[in-house]
Amino acid sequence: MAVKIGIFGLSRGLNFIKCAKLLGLEIVAICDMDQKRLDFAKNRCPETTKTFTDFEEFIKEDMDAVALINFF
Repeated sequence: MAVKIGIFGLSRGLNFIKCAKLLGLEIVAICDMDQKRLDFAKNRCPETTKTFTDFEEFIKEDMDAVALINFF
């Protein structure tokens, strides 16, 4: 059974998608405020079914972990 993760922040998080797949992680949700980045990420990770622009909705998803790859 794969670990289910969410990725928050797709500016840098786009690069993490490839690594996550290589590690066998299941990406179940992605979140970014920029809809264009979300669309681009969805094309790179079509098996991800959930996309969010709102963190509060994103964090409610059934995930084992969240990769915070946002600017802070």
